[in-house]
Amino acid sequence: MNTFATTALAGAFALLVPGAVLAQGGPAAPGGAQTQPSPSAPRFSPDQVRQGLTALGYTDVSIVSQDGGAYLAKAKKEGRDVTLLVDPAGQVQERAGG
Repeated sequence: MNTFATTALAGAFALLVPGAVLAQGGPAAPGGAQTQPSPSAPRFSPDQVRQGLTALGYTDVSIVSQDGGAYLAKAKKEGRDVTLLVDPAGQVQERAGG
């Protein structure tokens, strides 16, 4: 049986990576209007995901795949293997097993 835990990474990223948590709008267009970010654009880089997960206590973090702005990662926490899904908003779903 897999158990899931959800954790917000955005706060950890904000502390570790200046500018990682961005305003909702994208860069200003001519005339000062905000553009919208692409929904499929990654919000965090793989390095930022690794740093954020490490800040949450995970070790041996490796990114397995990326789909749009979501990441699948494998790591260890408290001596056990876990699989992690990090969504574009920085929410983490954890399940036991690697």
